[in-house]
Amino acid sequence: MENNKLKKGIKEIKNIVMTDVEKTRIFENILKVSKEKPKTSPWFTFSFLAMLKNNRLVYYIVIPLIIILSSSGVVFASQSSLPDSILYPLKVNIVEPLIEGALTFSPKNKAKYEVNLATKRLVEAEALAGQGKLNKKNEDKINNLLDKHTVALDKTLKDVKKVDKVEQSDKIISNFNFEMNTHAQKLDNMKKNNNEEDHQISKKARMNAEKINTLFKDRGDHGFNNKNK
Repeated sequence: MENNKLKKGIKEIKNIVMTDVEKTRIFENILKVSKEKPKTSPWFTFSFLAMLKNNRLVYYIVIPLIIILSSSGVVFASQSSLPDSILYPLKVNIVEPLIEGALTFSPKNKAKYEVNLATKRLVEAEALAGQGKLNKKNEDKINNLLDKHTVALDKTLKDVKKVDKVEQSDKIISNFNFEMNTHAQKLDNMKKNNNEEDHQISKKARMNAEKINTLFKDRGDHGFNNKNK
């Protein structure tokens, strides 16, 4: 019965049409929160879900709000935004962790999602480089996010080891290494073609790939590094 009421409520909410003014106000409030808390914990998604489970009132209020935002043009447009866009904070602070990430449940899929996010940051860097907009400000934004995704990946890989075979974490780490080094090289090639110095982002990507390797090697958690000593 409760589930039927919730489904009916969600259906009614989806039919709500927000005016442009209302959407703008919600978006401005989101940006305000993002600016006030620039160093959000990488575990925010997990604590957010825990809050939903423990607070029924929040569950019935926040979930419908996310559904409303998901259906708005602003959120849709943010998904293809780059670090130099006003929509980018909405994408990385709201859409990715609360709308996309909240729907990823198993430790293995959470780890894969963090790898995908880190890879997406490098693709964004390549897009900016191609436009001649990869300045220090944008590099810093991407580097900070790469660190955040790497920390989150380390945590989820620990959980993967608890529920899956060691080979699962090996594959994820191997993929992370491949993506970080491949895109780092691509960024370096783009710089070289323009007679510029290497991007700091490419260095950060390689460092984080090595960081994941070292963390697991030191803990003796998996076989990936043991095979490559």
